[in-house]
Amino acid sequence: MNPQVIELMLREKREDMLREAERQRLITLYEEGQPQIDSKIAVVVGDILIRLGERLKKRYGLKVEIPTTSL
Repeated sequence: MNPQVIELMLREKREDMLREAERQRLITLYEEGQPQIDSKIAVVVGDILIRLGERLKKRYGLKVEIPTTSL
């Protein structure tokens, strides 16, 4: 093959690789700025558990008696 053609192909390949690397870098930056779905779910589940706990305390909190033993 002609050395100039090889050089041209290598240059094009290098440019493609640089563009892809830049695209991957931008994707990574974007994803780092987005809240993860796991953290969103954890917040929602935590809120639900807190509300349920508060309802249980209201419902049974006053009715709970600590047994005392008399000697």
